[in-house]
Amino acid sequence: MLINPKEISRQGLTEGQAATLEGALEDGHDRVVRRLRVVDYDLPDGCVAACHREMNPLVPVHYRDKLSHTPACKGAPLRIRPEDDGAGARAAG
Repeated sequence: MLINPKEISRQGLTEGQAATLEGALEDGHDRVVRRLRVVDYDLPDGCVAACHREMNPLVPVHYRDKLSHTPACKGAPLRIRPEDDGAGARAAG
C-alpha cells in the first residue's frame, strides 16, 4: 500500500509495517484486505494507492462514479488499521 509520509504518521503506522484496509461504505458486507505493507510514496494527503485487482474486495460493484457511471474505485472511502506484525506496530488513534 503506497501512502505519503504525513499520512503514515497520522495513522500511527511505520514504513514496512503490515496494515489492513477496510472499505468504509456501509453495504452490509465486510470489505477487508489484510497484510498490506506500508510503503512511503509521494501521494496527496488522505490518499492511498495499491494494485487495482487486489483492492477489488473493498469496493461494491454498485458503487459508481456519478458522471461516468463506471466503478468508482479511485474515490472509495477506506479505513486503515495497523496490524501487529511483531515489528512494534502501534494502534491508530
